[in-house]
Amino acid sequence: MKICSKCKTPKELDLFSNSKQNKDGKHGWCKECLYSKNDVYHKGHLKEINVADKLRRDKLRLDVIAAYGGQCECCAVNVSQFLTVDHVAGGGKAHRKKIHNNFYEYLRRNNYPKAEFRLLCMNCNHAIGHVGKCPHTGYKHLYTPRYGMQRELVFSSLGAHCVCCLEENTEFLAVDHINGGGRKHLLTINMNICDYLYTNRSVPEIFKDYQILCHNCNFSKGIYGYCPHSRSVADVSQNKDIESS
Repeated sequence: MKICSKCKTPKELDLFSNSKQNKDGKHGWCKECLYSKNDVYHKGHLKEINVADKLRRDKLRLDVIAAYGGQCECCAVNVSQFLTVDHVAGGGKAHRKKIHNNFYEYLRRNNYPKAEFRLLCMNCNHAIGHVGKCPHTGYKHLYTPRYGMQRELVFSSLGAHCVCCLEENTEFLAVDHINGGGRKHLLTINMNICDYLYTNRSVPEIFKDYQILCHNCNFSKGIYGYCPHSRSVADVSQNKDIESS
């Protein structure tokens, strides 16, 4: 038994958090009092906590990128907003689930293992994950005639290149929902977006809410709200200042 120094109530030891600062190895306050105090603090300082957490996560991501060479292993792109850590042997989704999505923390704790992981840009990562090889190696994927025809018609109707950086390699391109909500829409229609647009191509202005983006630009806009291709250094710095204010 131990008496909580806050509520003065005798309680079992397992109702106290561990603490190396005390001789008995337990915190002076019981868990209930400690959690209540932390909850009050978090509610009163939520904005500051969120800003500090974002800065910590951003720094950790940049540290990971630097540890893995700072550029895409395939095409040498070195824009941090386009880069991601790839599982060389695959299985990234299952691994992230196993470690509760604390991927960058996992890499840091394990001293940035190089054999199992590598740095790729989103274009190369998607191409390798989708068709097995990257077009930068000279590989050209052959789709089935039917799907290839549908894909070509949809892409050509939307301009056949990334509206941000003008990338034209189709393995690097994706149909983007201009106004957001893409994931929810795909769940609703329960089909590939190219199939959906091809099937409904006769509907007036069906293509007006969509655009073509490469995976690099699409990823950056989705995560950061902007793409380095279309923002100056000053604009990006101002954006970060606004997010941190």
